[in-house]
Amino acid sequence: MILYKKNTFYFWLGFVSWLLFSIYNYIFGTNALHSIAFRYHEFLADVLFVLFIFTNFLYLQKSIYKYDKLDINEHFLYVNVTGIIGLAFLLALQVIRLMFGNSLPFSIEYDQAKDSFFWYFIVHFLGYAYFFFRRLSLYQRTKKRLDLWKGMEILLGACLVIAFENAGFMFEIYLKYILGISALLISVFISFSVDWIAYLNTKQKLNALISVTLFLLIGLAFLYISDLKIQWLKGKLLYDEILFSDYFFIGVIGNFVIIYGIISLLILVFNLPTSSLFEQRSDEIFSFQRINQTIRNTEDKQSALNALMDAALLSANTSFGWIENYSDKKEDRNSSLTIRNLKEEEAMNFTKDYNLSEMVLNENKFYQILDLKKDNSFKLIKTRFKSLLVVPIQTSGLKIGALFLLSEVSESFTDRTLLTLMALCEQTAVALENKSLLKESLDLERYKVQLTIAREIQDGLLPKIFPQSNAITFSAKALYAEEVGGDYYDIITLGKESYRVCIGDVSGKGTQAAFIMAEMKGIFHALARTEFPLPEIMSRANEAVLDCLGKGTFITFILIDILIKENKVSLCRAGHCPPLLYKSLTYTVTPLIQKGIGLGIASKNDFEKNLTIESYPFEVGDHILLYTDGIVEARNHNNEEFGYERLSDWFLKNQANQDTTAEKLLSDILNWTQKQVPEDDFSVLSIKRTS
Repeated sequence: MILYKKNTFYFWLGFVSWLLFSIYNYIFGTNALHSIAFRYHEFLADVLFVLFIFTNFLYLQKSIYKYDKLDINEHFLYVNVTGIIGLAFLLALQVIRLMFGNSLPFSIEYDQAKDSFFWYFIVHFLGYAYFFFRRLSLYQRTKKRLDLWKGMEILLGACLVIAFENAGFMFEIYLKYILGISALLISVFISFSVDWIAYLNTKQKLNALISVTLFLLIGLAFLYISDLKIQWLKGKLLYDEILFSDYFFIGVIGNFVIIYGIISLLILVFNLPTSSLFEQRSDEIFSFQRINQTIRNTEDKQSALNALMDAALLSANTSFGWIENYSDKKEDRNSSLTIRNLKEEEAMNFTKDYNLSEMVLNENKFYQILDLKKDNSFKLIKTRFKSLLVVPIQTSGLKIGALFLLSEVSESFTDRTLLTLMALCEQTAVALENKSLLKESLDLERYKVQLTIAREIQDGLLPKIFPQSNAITFSAKALYAEEVGGDYYDIITLGKESYRVCIGDVSGKGTQAAFIMAEMKGIFHALARTEFPLPEIMSRANEAVLDCLGKGTFITFILIDILIKENKVSLCRAGHCPPLLYKSLTYTVTPLIQKGIGLGIASKNDFEKNLTIESYPFEVGDHILLYTDGIVEARNHNNEEFGYERLSDWFLKNQANQDTTAEKLLSDILNWTQKQVPEDDFSVLSIKRTS
């Protein structure tokens, strides 16, 4: 009823057009309608039919696009309820007709009334489903999908126009076959646009599965009723006329919604087994944000460890664990345990005679026992558990403790789980260390000491050792206007001959920018090893920055995937300086300019609208230069900027020095400015394809 209230005018317009169509068919719906003497009546009937279709489709379109938010369950409910009401009404009419047969008064008029009601309900059922499925297929709008829909709408318009049998079309049957087959092919292509399913949780997918199944059953019921309905009509319509004459348009619409419904049903069935895994990974991403937020909003270390403990149990799919705080004195290490679903005595069985936390902290790697019953060190311990995992919580400058997890299943912790837990612990350790350093600087008012420590932290965050390969060479360098800064770059190896590279610049400089940069590293490491495509990683990073950082803070960022075997790079840019690409074959330098706004500036929808991904050939001898804005904004004693043009010229002239490009560029810029310390942070990352 909500739809009727919001679109009263369009509803009554469609209703009146149906009423006119029904009355006209009632008056002229005899065999005489098809005689030569009354051919103009047939043409007028076609006009009223097209008007009926057009006005009701207009009403349905206005109804579904009235809502800014696409509530899938609500729309499925409406279309299915419409179908059920229509079926119930038509079946009631059918029962009355079968009970009384030809003895029913006004039997011919009765059949014509049933015919009119059938078309009213089928048009509303299929029409609403059509616009609903159209919106679902455009859940992620792309140019290809929009073009397909333009073609589909043109074909539907043509199908509606050729309802006029007497309009003088030549080769009408062949034309309808061509239109029908074309619409069928486009329907199949469009029906694979089911991205919306990936964004549903398990419960929502089950609800959608039930709704789609019910929709298809209702559609089959309408088809069955339409077939039986033909037995009631005498000379007015044949079944092939419904598909290939006046009602050809309805047949095309029906084909599309049935095909889209069947494909959606199949995709939902195949997606159900992976739904829980997707939700778990989403919860893990949220856990990173929650840990960051907890540490930012409280000075209580225990709150951060509680958040880490909850996130670790969720990621490892277990209920048992604890965190052992580190202390130089062994007897103090168990003084403050963060325990979940265990008695302290059970935890002590694994710590009192073993130095597991000290071992993992000293070696800076996890320790795992796949089966406690078979391990020589622990097989004598009476315990219900079969698997043990210990992960260090530390940075290069601070030992916080160790995370212990137990499972009642042997070989419980997968490689993917280990990577996630290591990232969680690293994120917590970095954030806690940054919080500790900031608090120390405020409490002791030892600004210079704090800056020195923070610089050491940042040096630990930026990679010093780059991946080694005969096919590619990395070179990077950073100089800061103060002791620390907000520039950040990183390189992660995804697989053999494939890398993920980033560079970013936090708004502002100094201590605040440095700590935000540390948080950005945590966000990057949380997302970079996932299987999400680059735009999804950037979108989630934007959400994390919006959630974790204060207003007025933003980060320009570039994310690049390097695929050596495919000889290409893929790039997403969020407001950062455009990279420079040198092509060895043409001896040219080109700036890679793409749309994009900085992280933390806009909401999810606005951010994604301005985000693009582009791929570029990256062949032997090619060279990419990434840099921050301090490079191009550097000024000499004449107040001239170094600028993009000078940087491009420099990059072209210095291709022979690819192994020291980063250091040489910073040195040359400082010589050009005639200053020993830059006025803004300088960072450069060079990527050279060598073989």
